[in-house]
Amino acid sequence: MKTAFVLLFLCNLAGIAVCDARKKEIPDRYVLCLCLPTVFAAAVSHDPSIASRLLGGLCVSGLLLLITLAVPGAFGGGDVKLAAAGGLYLGLKQVLVSAVVAFFLGGLYSVGLLAAKKGGRKTSIAFGPFLCAGMAAGALWGNRLADWYIHSSFF
Repeated sequence: MKTAFVLLFLCNLAGIAVCDARKKEIPDRYVLCLCLPTVFAAAVSHDPSIASRLLGGLCVSGLLLLITLAVPGAFGGGDVKLAAAGGLYLGLKQVLVSAVVAFFLGGLYSVGLLAAKKGGRKTSIAFGPFLCAGMAAGALWGNRLADWYIHSSFF
């Protein structure tokens, strides 16, 4: 059953990533579709817990919102809503992994644009595809990546 929810989540992410890459826009109806696997998964499984899901929904979306308030235009409203919906599905641990992967991939892409002289410091990019890639990584390998990081760090 969990595999079906993950596949539905991943299919929705793929659609959102393509839409944002093409139009630099994430329609609300796409984000709402992303909430469907969350409702079903939460109803049949308590892993992650409801508390973890709520914290996951608030954590990364709150960070994106704060950055957007501090630097207007840094992220769009669709990115914030996508992070909230993804966090509700993934839970806190997996959404934190997702955010790290998303920022890493977005940073690599931006460095590539700068190196190729196809963009400057003010060039806007769609962050949704990177957020979707991060969430896909979080859904598939998030727990393992988080555990690996915790056990291999200097704590």
